[in-house]
Amino acid sequence: MFRKVLVMNKIVNGEKVMAGTLSLENDQKLLGKLRLFEIDGNTLVLKIGENSLMFDDIKDKTFEFETVYHDLSLPVCAILTDGKAVCDFAKTEDCLTDEQTLFKEFENFNKSVEAKTQSLEDEKQEKQEEEELNDNVDLKEKIENTDNFFEMIKPQLDVLFESNEPFKELEEMLEGTKWVKVFYAGENTDHYILGKIFEGDVVTHIAYGLPAKNKDELPPKGLEQFCQWLPLNPHDEQSGGYYVMYQDAITGENINF
Repeated sequence: MFRKVLVMNKIVNGEKVMAGTLSLENDQKLLGKLRLFEIDGNTLVLKIGENSLMFDDIKDKTFEFETVYHDLSLPVCAILTDGKAVCDFAKTEDCLTDEQTLFKEFENFNKSVEAKTQSLEDEKQEKQEEEELNDNVDLKEKIENTDNFFEMIKPQLDVLFESNEPFKELEEMLEGTKWVKVFYAGENTDHYILGKIFEGDVVTHIAYGLPAKNKDELPPKGLEQFCQWLPLNPHDEQSGGYYVMYQDAITGENINF
């Protein structure tokens, strides 16, 4: 077993002042104990020979650690840092690395980790965007290459959407949708709502809704299992709203609830 004790120092008013001790010993592992008079940094960076070690989140004046075996007959340099500068430092007489050089190595390592992390995040974002684009293209191709319900009724839907009032309140409440209010011939109040639901720029569902004063008003007979209550105030289901029926844009099948 090999043991070393290093005196941790700091610079106060241009003078070197003792700040604590760092004890190291090796057997099957490297064991360490950092004793500080006061805590002014949270990361211990330790260099043994050419191998650098880092221990984060130091909160107590006594900090113990263990790691894999390292040869303590080699030169040793240590710094305690707050991430911005060297707070405390120590080294053996045979060590050619000084505290500022070790701090620079620490900064470069952190920059390398940050760059790698950012690169991985960028790759993840690019992959996610590519998958979303591919999903959207696949869905669009599926619709374009299939005799589907939406394509059959699209001319009529286009006329209704072009000639009726947009339902902006509902569009703002439900992202990825387009709605219009369709008034019955000769009526200024009685109406139904017509909607298109999108994934990207592809219509996946068509929706129809009939107004009701509140949820207690029963849905149209025969449509109970196909419609869903949609309040205009999502925080109050007893406010006015619509019973809405949804159809799959490809098959035209009603969605059961």
